[in-house]
Amino acid sequence: MATIPDEPLMATIPDEPLVAIAPEGATAAPPSSPPSWREVWLNPAAQDTRSLGEAIGHGDVVLCVPNAATEPELQALLHAALSACERTGKSGVDGKSRLSVSDRTAFSKETVLACEELILRVLDRVDEQLPSVYATLFDPSAGWMERQPLKSNGLEHDVMPPEHLAETCPTLRELYMAGELEWSEGEPAINVYEDGGGFGTHKDHMALTILLPLSSPTAFSGGGTGFWSQADEEMYAGEPAGAPTSIIKPPLGTALLFGGDVSHAGMPVERGLRSVFVCSFSTRTPASPEDRIHGLQFAYGASGALRERA
Repeated sequence: MATIPDEPLMATIPDEPLVAIAPEGATAAPPSSPPSWREVWLNPAAQDTRSLGEAIGHGDVVLCVPNAATEPELQALLHAALSACERTGKSGVDGKSRLSVSDRTAFSKETVLACEELILRVLDRVDEQLPSVYATLFDPSAGWMERQPLKSNGLEHDVMPPEHLAETCPTLRELYMAGELEWSEGEPAINVYEDGGGFGTHKDHMALTILLPLSSPTAFSGGGTGFWSQADEEMYAGEPAGAPTSIIKPPLGTALLFGGDVSHAGMPVERGLRSVFVCSFSTRTPASPEDRIHGLQFAYGASGALRERA
């Protein structure tokens, strides 16, 4: 039986990842090549038995993606979020505010396009370097339903995506551009946490989540994203009650990627300000709710603008 440590593993990721991996199926990159990823394993035993796509799907690993955004890009998004809170009066309760990026009363076209650019930048890196993520979690081939995280009601999926997507949209970018993704409610979104603010333990129930901090870990105390391994979660009958297996505080520009079956939480900020850009998504199916299939698509024609630039 796993033992919850008195203190969780604190993974304040340095500017350069500690571990770099070559694209799946490729030979190791030469030492002079810039690192691509860092892996934080919640279940180290899966490291030698599953592809990274499978490990993400099982909640075994969190991937840290460096250089996903520049500091000026992040500062602009943080400024836009803080301005939106002040302008719209949408400051949240208990130190937490959550703003949907597609809300035209909150964000400008420039902010929407900037968020979409960041999403596509990360998706391109996943497509190019980690093909098992699409193959395991998004490709509408046989076994797709069994490879998905459980729905919020605890049941497995029972409706498949259209089979033609395997040919017409064979990458995450193409699924995005074709509007063939289902999004978590209200996302993409920007969360702002101030003194005492946090996000309770939950699962996203979507195939993949991208979380990109907009503030440096030096701008707050406490905070970070806590993750529970499946073993630690099972100690409490599926309800994480002990300390997280790992709390990750990435530096500016580093995004986190993880699957929808991993329990995680926005740890309470003790002092200062923490903000993150977050989006969780799966392949769209005929059963996808109408209000969760648009993402940023209809916000100022975002995807159309990027399609013209692609």
